[in-house]
Amino acid sequence: MAASKEILAGGRSYTLHGIKGTVVKTAKIGDTRSSSSGGNYNPNTGTYAPVSYHVHTDIHDQVFLHDAEGREHAIKLVNWNIAVREGHELSAFWAIRKGNTSGDYLALFNRTVNENMFAEDKIKTMCKPRFRGWILLGVIVCIFLAAKASLDNAFPGRSKYFWDDYINPTFAYTLQILVFKGLVAIVIAFIVYTIIVSVKTNAGIRKLKQEVGEMNAEMP
Repeated sequence: MAASKEILAGGRSYTLHGIKGTVVKTAKIGDTRSSSSGGNYNPNTGTYAPVSYHVHTDIHDQVFLHDAEGREHAIKLVNWNIAVREGHELSAFWAIRKGNTSGDYLALFNRTVNENMFAEDKIKTMCKPRFRGWILLGVIVCIFLAAKASLDNAFPGRSKYFWDDYINPTFAYTLQILVFKGLVAIVIAFIVYTIIVSVKTNAGIRKLKQEVGEMNAEMP
């Protein structure tokens, strides 16, 4: 059985797809890559740098499902390392962003053993709000206008030319204080923005997982 629905994640439009079927065949392949670094000769010391070896293994899973309509589906996964065998009932879910033709798998529900797996990194990337540069720009503009208003109030008769005013020690000191306050305000604004993004991302993750769970429950 297949299902789909339109969702929003991180302010972007996706189509969430799901299929459910019985596993008829599985395959698991390990792809190991190794590399080394170091070993360079240092003429100043007359020694060789230590050699480091790095080994990375990717686990490729292939799962073939038969759905209730008799259609066969091939699910190809990388680094999920799922535990599934023939005869298990499995649901798989993936999302395709609007305008694209393919997307990543987000969740697998093994109904037979009641085990659920989520692609946490991919879900987090999906749910992270887009960077709103105009918000930060707006904050900077507001700080600039507030600083200008403060200077105009403190020095109503000041010259319109910056270099004429800067020779005034009082003006220069006041300007330095305002610049410092402006920088502090920008840092605070960035911290607040980061917190807001984190909160919205976590809320989006919970909502997306809930939508996946609801779609899975609706599949008989």
